[in-house]
Amino acid sequence: MRKLILFALINLFLFSSLTIGSTIKKGKDLEESSRTILGIIVGKHSLYDVQKKLGNTEIWEDGDAALAESKLCYLFKVETGEIVVFFASNSEMAGPSLEITDTRLYFSNSTDQNNKRCTVNNLSFRRSMATPSGIQLGISKEDLALILGSPEKSTDPNILFYNYMIDVPIPKNDKNYSSWADKLESCFEGKQPYYSIGSSVVAYFEKNRLIKLEIGRMESIC
Repeated sequence: MRKLILFALINLFLFSSLTIGSTIKKGKDLEESSRTILGIIVGKHSLYDVQKKLGNTEIWEDGDAALAESKLCYLFKVETGEIVVFFASNSEMAGPSLEITDTRLYFSNSTDQNNKRCTVNNLSFRRSMATPSGIQLGISKEDLALILGSPEKSTDPNILFYNYMIDVPIPKNDKNYSSWADKLESCFEGKQPYYSIGSSVVAYFEKNRLIKLEIGRMESIC
């Protein structure tokens, strides 16, 4: 399932619309309050930041090609059961800094072999972890829509997609500005050089109850 969010983000950059036929919210960003889990912000903090904040744990590599990533995970106990939280850094997009490109959290499934590599975290929560905007496991589709608005079109009513894209101008004092300025027509439609930031939320439901959440964010240029 993790492939969905990476394919969604890659499609943001390659095709400017998802292959499922949905429309990207161009010019709109996914707010930090909806991509922050346990104080960790997707697209801002690194896996090293996670270790410092939530406790040291193993970072391991998984996948190949565009799906290759470094990741770590924790297991939390809450009133509603156990929740697994993964933080991952896409190898192609983030590089050696291990900046977090996506996070995934879901109710623990004893059959998932990946869970065995997760470190048990003793932080206590009365309920499931929530983003500052209020997204958390267990909420309904209607609750999620109140926070993020209407989802994109999906062929599966139990999987909702939210996709965002913004362009950020490259400052003229950036050390690489001149090299990009030579490519105004080929890369930037004659505009000032910019880089694009794509964000995605993929929400999985069962009986109108959110059981898995994936949040991703990547940068691209030209």
